Amino acid sequence: MTLVKKLLFKDYDINQEMLNEIGIVWTSLVDIFNHHKTRFS
Repeated sequence: MTLVKKLLFKDYDINQEMLNEIGIVWTSLVDIFNHHKTRFS
């Protein structure tokens, strides 16, 4: 995961607080996706 972050953010000056915000949003999206996936399967 750190490698992915380095590739994505190598051109940006991003601090840890912003990474935490992105992580929270990403986790929420994954939770929603998993919820719908189990509901429709």
